[in-house]
Amino acid sequence: IESKGNILFAGGQNGTGVFKSTNFGASWELLTNGIASSSFRGFAVNASLIVAGSTGAGVFYSLNDGESWDAINDGLPDLTIFDLAINENYLIVATHSNGVFRFELSNILTILNGDINGDDLINVIDVIATVNLVLNGEFNSLADLNNDGQINVLDILLIVNIILNN
Repeated sequence: IESKGNILFAGGQNGTGVFKSTNFGASWELLTNGIASSSFRGFAVNASLIVAGSTGAGVFYSLNDGESWDAINDGLPDLTIFDLAINENYLIVATHSNGVFRFELSNILTILNGDINGDDLINVIDVIATVNLVLNGEFNSLADLNNDGQINVLDILLIVNIILNN
């Protein structure tokens, strides 16, 4: 089990997959969009992503809190993952029988500046998401375009400028 802010992620019974709870475990949703129906025993998170290690299907990551997943198995000779860890530069993957591997996060995180919802587009939806963050007093590092530790009208203007200049 792993938490990313107010969201919980947990591996289910053997062969079921990853479950997500947004209400501290009162209810759970089975995630299916790009992630294998497997057993999961390792999770790791940072501000940008959640990573899940499976038994037999490798490593999966999500940039949008589990809404969609991608595999990252290039160079892994063993797809049974024992554990995962993240620091500011690397994802560390411990396999069951073939050692430990390191992936540079810069190769995984190809996030576009201003892509708040992680759909690989910068558009009015990202502006609306940022306005909602401001109105709700919430923080999302993807929306802090000027890196001042706050989400405010300046970040909204930067996103609009990105849209207008593309």
